[in-house]
Amino acid sequence: MGDMRWLCPDVEAEAGSFGELVRCVRLAHGLSQGALATRVGVSQPVVSKWESGRCAPLPVTVSRVADALGVTFMMASVQAAS
Repeated sequence: MGDMRWLCPDVEAEAGSFGELVRCVRLAHGLSQGALATRVGVSQPVVSKWESGRCAPLPVTVSRVADALGVTFMMASVQAAS
């Protein structure tokens, strides 16, 4: 897995919210919210809520999102979403 900052140079991993990071990496991989949701095992509205900042995932789900996107997430970005 690689660091996602190279995919999203406009979103700093330390400052960007979890949702911003997910959206940026998802789009960089050409995935729809629905496709990411299927890979992670959640519904598309859940991915939409993460990306809009209306809710934050549990740490175990963050790991599944990272695996689905082929990246690593810094815990600071997850804490910022909480």
